[in-house]
Amino acid sequence: MSRQGAATLLPALAHRALTTEAVMLSAPEWPRVPDCLRRADGESLYVPHGAARYTTGAQLDLEERLLTQAQQNGAPHLEPATVAQLLGAEQAHLEAQLQARDNGPGATTQATGCGLRLDQAAAAFGLLRSCAIITSARSGVSPVRLV
Repeated sequence: MSRQGAATLLPALAHRALTTEAVMLSAPEWPRVPDCLRRADGESLYVPHGAARYTTGAQLDLEERLLTQAQQNGAPHLEPATVAQLLGAEQAHLEAQLQARDNGPGATTQATGCGLRLDQAAAAFGLLRSCAIITSARSGVSPVRLV
């Protein structure tokens, strides 16, 4: 297929993906911006162009299942020393960062069944997912799909 042919198909493919598979994560506009403060395409001047974020329903379901499992007593976990070793960091340094975040603005206290706060569980999952991707890229192994 030529570049021009591919470029012609791209808008239709993107539209199909966004209307059938994607879930918009961006919050709806509120309050509505007057028309005089809109771009020609209808977007608000107060929102960066193309700032919408999307995910799939499958990804949202996976994250919800992980958070539900993390709230249960006896949920799978790694010892702090093991996590530090896998990340190539000092355990004390990681704990100091978590402690600083615990006391910072926006800190929450909603805990899981194993004592881990929900925001920490979500952050830990994202961190471990990133580590798995980096490790697999370094070793030349294809990344593990977490679905």
